[in-house]
Amino acid sequence: MPNTLTCVYCGMAYPEGTPPHGSQVLTDHIKACEKHPMRQAEATIKKLRSALAGLIGASTREELEQMEACVRLMPGVEADKIAALNGIHALLETAGGPAGMIRCAACGEWTKEPSLCRGAQGIAGGAAGPGGLCAGGGEAAGLKPALKR
Repeated sequence: MPNTLTCVYCGMAYPEGTPPHGSQVLTDHIKACEKHPMRQAEATIKKLRSALAGLIGASTREELEQMEACVRLMPGVEADKIAALNGIHALLETAGGPAGMIRCAACGEWTKEPSLCRGAQGIAGGAAGPGGLCAGGGEAAGLKPALKR
């Protein structure tokens, strides 16, 4: 009698012969399984994102990018500006960007390669820093505030 592979969360039986790892059938089921722990994580992210968007006052990519520009230009307490920028960056990060792209925190450009962002090329006031990254200290691996405490 062959072993039947089943989902440990909902008990769904996979087609006979499904390998225990690396199968598209498994990947597709994980994305849709209502009892998989990722559903709770996704719900929590959605809830926190909604609360943060309420505090920041923006939620779409365009609104957030406009808000970021305003926060950077307006006078204010640096700690408050850093907190607002961190919130904006968290919302941008969880909103997702163009497929296969990463965002340079220093210049804000979406790029496939850190060295191709506008700041690294010296465009719009940017200047190449060590390793071809923006002189503003940006790291294309993630969004980090350009303002530091």
